Amino acid sequence: MNQRNFIKHWIHRAQAWFSVPQATLIGLKQRAYGVDMSRYQGTFNPAAAVPGLLDFGIIKATEGTTYKDPEFENFYPGISKLTAQGAYHYLKSNVSGVSQANWFLDTIAGKKFHMLVIDFESTGNVMNDAFVHVLYDALVRVTTGRPEAKVLLYTNPNFYNTIIYPAAIRIWGRDVFTDWDLFIAQYPFLVNLDGEPVMPKNRADWKLWQFSNAGIAAEHGTKYPVDRDVFNGGVSAFKTWLHITTEPPAPTPSLPDIQVVLGDDVTYEKQTVILKAKQ
Repeated sequence: MNQRNFIKHWIHRAQAWFSVPQATLIGLKQRAYGVDMSRYQGTFNPAAAVPGLLDFGIIKATEGTTYKDPEFENFYPGISKLTAQGAYHYLKSNVSGVSQANWFLDTIAGKKFHMLVIDFESTGNVMNDAFVHVLYDALVRVTTGRPEAKVLLYTNPNFYNTIIYPAAIRIWGRDVFTDWDLFIAQYPFLVNLDGEPVMPKNRADWKLWQFSNAGIAAEHGTKYPVDRDVFNGGVSAFKTWLHITTEPPAPTPSLPDIQVVLGDDVTYEKQTVILKAKQ
């Protein structure tokens, strides 16, 4: 989702290319489908994507307390044309979670987002209890700062099992992170035959699943390959979860009939004509 080293990137792409059965199962479930993007995707034009393919787009906004993704402003108009919009913050260790959340909130202020994601990964970070506390603080601050949005925790099963869950038990005596929906990153080299991601311990449900980072650019309207995501349900359920309603078109107001008096310059006879308004 964020910075990847070159070797890992191409390993994941190869895994995705050879995962036709998994991708087919995902598609057969008719799940809401979208992408998540950062500057690594280069450009995004939804009009260039396969028509009707994308239901949502999630874009990187920030990292740490000073970094703003250089494509954030450029990507936003594109995802605004989709059913739902999301933004994510790449969390850094050894930096206040509240300060990071404030930077994230300040950056996205004034823009409509249905989903806000805190991205918990290892690249550039120290994976310890203190980092898990940073994660908790950031999630709480974003939740209170944008109560209208769904706030999600993005991570993979390994990080949840070995870092997040044990630290939560040590610090709070329970898994406090079940208070937030899960955006699970799990690529198809761990294939579940029912087309579901492998879940971390203590979590029975997921909302978003990043199942590939090798979406074909030409199909998704990007310049470079893109992360592929699905919602755990169809488009209708997706809209319900996000409280998206399709407003019925406003009724056309009835126009009044117009009375016109016609005159004749020769006979001076007048005639009243009623022009009926089109209903």
